[in-house]
Amino acid sequence: MRQATIEENNLPEHISENLYSTFIATTEQMSGRVQSCAVIDWIIKVCRLKDNGISALIAGCIISLSTWCVAWLTNRAFCTPMSSKEALGLIVGSLLAGLAYWIIKYLHSVTLEINRDNIFNLLGTEDSIKATQEWFKRRFSLKSQTICSLITAVLAVVSLKVLLHRSNRADENIGIYLSIFIGMFAISNGVYCCLKCPTLTKPISQHPVKLYPFDPASTLSLKAYISIFGKLSLGCGFVTTVFMSLMLLIRPWQDQTKLFLALTWLILGWGAVTYCFIYPLTLLSAIVRKEKHRHLKKIEDLIRDRVTQADIEKLPKEEFEELKRLIDLREAISKTKDIPIDTASFRSYISSLLLPLASFLVANRSLIGKIFRS
Repeated sequence: MRQATIEENNLPEHISENLYSTFIATTEQMSGRVQSCAVIDWIIKVCRLKDNGISALIAGCIISLSTWCVAWLTNRAFCTPMSSKEALGLIVGSLLAGLAYWIIKYLHSVTLEINRDNIFNLLGTEDSIKATQEWFKRRFSLKSQTICSLITAVLAVVSLKVLLHRSNRADENIGIYLSIFIGMFAISNGVYCCLKCPTLTKPISQHPVKLYPFDPASTLSLKAYISIFGKLSLGCGFVTTVFMSLMLLIRPWQDQTKLFLALTWLILGWGAVTYCFIYPLTLLSAIVRKEKHRHLKKIEDLIRDRVTQADIEKLPKEEFEELKRLIDLREAISKTKDIPIDTASFRSYISSLLLPLASFLVANRSLIGKIFRS
């Protein structure tokens, strides 16, 4: 990825180049704190590959192949027979592991990594820069990520076991459970990151933010920052969609217990998607409104200082024209939007809601049809 340089930024006079360099260095170190990125980076280093997108994809393929080998060997060790559908489940679980790690690495590259300068350009004070640096240092704990991944992977395996039990199918195949466990362990790290990243907005919102005064919501660095969460919400939607599709591949659901289980996962996925996008948007909208009202008050004070209702008609022409310009400016600013969202980000959010819903409806089409016909 392109590395930021001092020359590419117009640093405020009160912020030193050393502070900027420290900020960039801190954000660059974040890749090592994200579990999935650390695994991908380690494989790239061991295999002596170049650090780029192709190498990350190769590393993902290595993870998938390794997962399949471990699960297959485990299955063979316990001499458990495997049907064709169970073999498919083994392959799917293995693919999920490599795909998840690669997607997380990719999302990190196209969100936080390429938007370092945009994040820095939003920060208006030295305190806000230091607070943001602290967020990057403390929010991504490998211990917390591992615990979250373990809990989610266990829940996924339990859900799978319930599905197989309700289908009256043999569920002694250890290999398929292991592959699904590893796959969901990887995917849940993406969920963890998607849920943690929106909290970056909190320290940013607690300090002055640099916005375009005449249309704060259209500030370029702010729109770029919002796009991060549009992409992350798509990541959450993808996780939910994949999990629904995985259940469909294993067994079409045929009773209301399975429908309830699927609906639970759908709602949890929607909740994660909505939080990932709406939480930072809410905080940023409050910032925009505050900045907008601050500028409106300044203009109103200027207008009030220049004229009163009694002597407005006595103003010289030049002063009257200046007053008119101020009034027009105030009117223009008051009409600007309060919510810093563009069409692309909103489309990403809606897509992240529709994808898992479509997967849910396809997987449960027979049962849903029976419910409506009754």
